[in-house]
Amino acid sequence: MSSKLVGALLSKAIVPARDALAAGALFVVLGLTAAGVTWRVAEQNARDAIGGELRRLAATSVTAVDLARHARLTAPSQIDSPAYLAAVAPLRAILRARCAREAPKFASPRALAVPSRGAS
Repeated sequence: MSSKLVGALLSKAIVPARDALAAGALFVVLGLTAAGVTWRVAEQNARDAIGGELRRLAATSVTAVDLARHARLTAPSQIDSPAYLAAVAPLRAILRARCAREAPKFASPRALAVPSRGAS
């Protein structure tokens, strides 16, 4: 049975336009499939990297945050009060350390400063 199929395929005359179209279609399908697979793998790797970074940040933050201080902050009017500044100081230190690690070498210390919430 398979020899008949092979014989039928080989006995067809070569038609350049048809064969070129078939080859082109095959390359397009393979290219789109490869691009789709590459996209999905890259997306999953990015999600894994972000998830790992967030887990590390959460583990670091849980040791630095004083929950009792944060529980006392209940009103927006407390923003920029001494109690608020003391409560967010460890978080700002984490942010500064992260920015300093990822900032280019030509960044000034002023660029690494974390502005207070009321400043613009």
